[in-house]
Amino acid sequence: MATDIRIAVHQPNLIPWFPYFYKMAMVDKFVILRHVQFVKGYQNRYRVSDGRWVTKSVMHNHRRELISEKKYKDGQDLWLFNMKWIYLLKDTLGIDAELVYDVPLESKSTRLLIDLIKIHGGNIYVTNKDAREKYLDEELMRAEGIRIEYCEVPKQLQKHTFEIFQEYGIDGAIKQLPGKNMAVPRQQKMYSPPSPPFVPSFEMQALSHSRKF
Repeated sequence: MATDIRIAVHQPNLIPWFPYFYKMAMVDKFVILRHVQFVKGYQNRYRVSDGRWVTKSVMHNHRRELISEKKYKDGQDLWLFNMKWIYLLKDTLGIDAELVYDVPLESKSTRLLIDLIKIHGGNIYVTNKDAREKYLDEELMRAEGIRIEYCEVPKQLQKHTFEIFQEYGIDGAIKQLPGKNMAVPRQQKMYSPPSPPFVPSFEMQALSHSRKF
């Protein structure tokens, strides 16, 4: 019997909120989108519960740019800067999902997701329930042999990651995360020690991906 491989797909948001990592904890591979259009929003800012936005300014360009091309005003590559935070918070939360990257493809919307899931060897797509109304063609995905599982984050956890840390502590935040099959309590899972997110080896790995793709 073949092993199920759960995959989620997402842009590299800036210092993401807790549901981003809740979904990451449910999957085997978390695909980071770089070869899609940059959209000003969660890719360069995050929101806290009182409605305030925390923003890092980006350079403005008169043409449309891919996420992989976008830079912050201080000259840093947006996706590389954001990935440092994503790796740091992923390791802090003890999440063992593998972070992988997209590749340039002509496909769009659900077809793009299908292509990425197949490239990374997946057979289950994990997403939010509102995807059905926004972009997801469930019939097409199932016709391609991909099952769909929906991520439902409890309302009390729909906050920024820093707020969850303040409320539950780091150990308590880890216990709020689901297992991959949503049946195994998170605290019973075993993890290998996390690797430091800011070491040069990560930069070299990320840059090699950007050159390759």
